[in-house]
Order: sequence, then C-alpha cells, then structure tokens
Amino acid sequence: MVDHRYELRRKLSEITSTCDLLRQSLKEQRFQSRKHSLIEQIDQWERDSINKIQQTAKETKQLLFRHTAKHNAEIEIQLEKLTNQLRQSSQIDDIREIDLSRWTKELAQLTEVLYKPPHINVREDLTPFVTKIIVDVQREETTIPNHGQHTPDKSYKTEIRSDEAQRNENNFNQQRSSINTRSIISSTNCRITFDDSDDEDASNYFSWAQSDIIAYRNNYPNVRSDPNITQNYRFYTNQIPSYPDGDFIDKIHEIWFRDYDRLEFHHGYTQWLFPLQERGLNWYIEPLQKHEIELIKKDEKALKRILTSYKLMLDFYGFKLIDEKTGEIDRLYGDSYKSRFHNLNTSSHNYLRITRILKCLGEFDYEHLKFPFLEQILREIIIENTLPNCLQSCKDYWIETLRSRDERRAIRQYARELIEYRNKGSYPSKSLRAIRPSITKTTTTAI
Repeated sequence: MVDHRYELRRKLSEITSTCDLLRQSLKEQRFQSRKHSLIEQIDQWERDSINKIQQTAKETKQLLFRHTAKHNAEIEIQLEKLTNQLRQSSQIDDIREIDLSRWTKELAQLTEVLYKPPHINVREDLTPFVTKIIVDVQREETTIPNHGQHTPDKSYKTEIRSDEAQRNENNFNQQRSSINTRSIISSTNCRITFDDSDDEDASNYFSWAQSDIIAYRNNYPNVRSDPNITQNYRFYTNQIPSYPDGDFIDKIHEIWFRDYDRLEFHHGYTQWLFPLQERGLNWYIEPLQKHEIELIKKDEKALKRILTSYKLMLDFYGFKLIDEKTGEIDRLYGDSYKSRFHNLNTSSHNYLRITRILKCLGEFDYEHLKFPFLEQILREIIIENTLPNCLQSCKDYWIETLRSRDERRAIRQYARELIEYRNKGSYPSKSLRAIRPSITKTTTTAI
C-alpha cells in the first residue's frame, strides 16, 4: 500500500514538472513571439510578396522607358524636319501666312504627343499576382480540452488583423445589418483634417492654386472677353464638332454614353464639354469667353446640353443624377457602379477632370449641383471606403470650387462628422446629411 502511494506521488511529481516546463516554454514564446515558426512563415510571405511587386515595377518601368525613348526619338526627327523648314524659309525670306499656320499646328501637335504619348497607357491588371495570406484557426474539443466544460466543435477562417480593427468591424457589422447595406467601412482611422483655414489669409494652398481658385470664384476679374471668339458657343449649339478626334455635341451625348474606354483614354474632349475662362491642355479650343457664357445661358437647348454633359460624366464615374433641381446623386443601379468606382479610384487624371467639371457647372447656373455631388462623394470616400484615393483632391480642390463660403464650411463640417463616425468604428445612418445653407445671388461669388 505504501509502495503504491509512493508510485502515485512520483507520477504526480513528473506531471507537475512537465507542466512547469510547458509553462516556461509558453513564457518564452511570449517574449520571443517573432521567432515563432508561423510568424516566420508570414515574414517569408511578406518578403516574397514585396520582391514580386518590386520586380514587376522594375520590369514595367524598363518597358515604359524603352517605348518612351523610341517615342521621343520619333518626335525629335519630326522636330528636326520642322526646324529645317523654318530655317530655310528664314534664309530665303519666303514667309507665307499659310506656312505659318501649318507650322503652328504641327508644333502644337508635337507638343501634345510629347506630353501625352498615344498608344502608351499605364493601368492596373485586376488579376492578383500576390496571394492573400490567411490564418486558419481550428478550435475543437479534442485539440484543446476545456476542463469541466463542454466545448462544441468549431472551425473558422479569419484574415490577420489587429484586435482593435476586429472590434471596430464587429461594431460596424452589428449596425450595418439593420440598414441593409453591402458597403464596408475601413477600420483604419482617417487622419486628414477638414478645417476652414483655406478661407483665411493663412491658407494651406500653394500660392498658384490659391490664386487660381480665387480668380474662378470671382468670375476671373482680370480676363477680358474677345467678341470674335465664339468657338464654345458654336460647339454647344451643335454648329461645329470638337477636335481632335471629336464630334458634334449631340453625337457625343448619344454615341459616347457608356463608351467608357473612349471617355477614359480620349484626352481632348473634356475642355470642349466643360469650357472655362482659362486655358486647358487642348490647344484646339479657345478659353470660354464671357459673352459666350451669356449666349449659352440664354439658349435653352445649349444650357440643357451642359447638364447632359454632366450626366454623361456622372455615369462614367459610377453615379446618376436623381433630381435636377436639388442636384441629388446616387450610385448607378445594381453592381454596375463598382467597376466605375474602381476606375475613378485608380485613375488620378480624372481628378483634374472633376475639378474642371465642377468649375464649369458654376459658370452656367448649375452651381447648385456641386454641393450634393460633394456630399455623396465624401460619404463614399470616408464611410464606404470605395473611393479613398479621391480624398486629397476632394479636400484641396473640389470643395474649393464652391463659390459660397458658407457652403464650403458646411460641407467641411459634414466631412468632419463623417470622419468622427469612421474613427469610432460606427456607421452613420443614411439620413445623416450635410446641412446646406440658403444661398443667395450675393453669396455665390464670395471668396
């Protein structure tokens, strides 16, 4: 009996020692978690993924360099020919107006293709080439005994994420289930600030950008109208086509609608559809003249075409105009907006286009359309996280096109409210709207 009890005590001592060793190993893993074999596996995946991205970027740049060098060499040949023609004409003193016109046009064409090479475009392939890493966690009763309690078999798969991010997403999902939406809020905090300092003397703008936007808000006070220029008016009254590679305005509205590739890669039409009192990148179109603004505003059909151009581009960006009077917009029906949002989020040259579009609306009695556009796009950027790359342009340029200081401050306040919801991991109700101030004729041109 004594021997048996001694044997039991010895076995208990062995189990206790083994338990102590396991506890010590557990402590060591806590202090050396980076050396865990699974962590090392994740680190290796990280290194491999970075190497793939860097190698792809290197190869893509080399390809672009080769094509750019070839493209520049071709331009240099054409420029040399043009230079020889100019030199010969100067030497023999045989200068004709028709030659000057032709040389000017050729020089403009060479300038355009130098900065916007045809047939060369950088885009993202939607096919993933870096695999997403997943942590599989299997929880079963036979794997980890839960002493004294029954644990049902349970297995699940989860993405690697921080505890705080998981809590935020859980909080958001609980709220989201009650409002029937498929949008996903970002779990990362938004650190950008929407303050009102841009309306003060101590502006965050670069001086040239500040002077440009102030000139626009005040109707370009230093720009003089040339009564001989009617190009924009004739285009919007369907008398002349846009060029290069353009068409009449009614044809553009009809044929180009949802021709997304053409709208994306054709870079000459934006200045025609949305004219401004400032020079654009298309040298074939003159800046908008003050008398043209009045002529278009008096022509009901021409003015309506401005609105149709806005609808054309809204669709291109994934939106639709719900109410012409209020300016309310919403996503396109179904899932069709997703590909358009992806394009807008990854093609930053469209941000310059949007700035031009918003400015143009203000020239033709469509100032009221800007505020609802900004309201919708801020929600997409900050809450839905569908257009995060648009955030900086929206803050620095799009909001600044509002001619009313009260409206600018109201939309910034709305942005601050959305950011507060996002940083708390909360999902605001669809009924949360920006409080739009009442606008009068005298306030729409305020700096």
